[in-house]
Amino acid sequence: MDTFEKRLSYAVGLCRRRAGTKNKASTRDLCNCIERHDGEKLMSELVRLAHRSQKLNTGVRLLFCVDHINKAAARFGVPPLPALDALKS
Repeated sequence: MDTFEKRLSYAVGLCRRRAGTKNKASTRDLCNCIERHDGEKLMSELVRLAHRSQKLNTGVRLLFCVDHINKAAARFGVPPLPALDALKS
């Protein structure tokens, strides 16, 4: 997974597959995706895409600390994921 697009695609796919499973275990490949010089950009793109897909939103919340990923998103001008209680209203 050399390119940003391939790493983003892997992260999106993993988050979607894990949504609803309660499996919070990370994978080495996911860590490799975000432990790069553009890891915060990748996380911000996950947040941007999660605003459009409830399943992805659920998976992102499962695999990432929402506060941490929202801080990365904010650095790239992406609106944060809302708090869970805001989603229930």
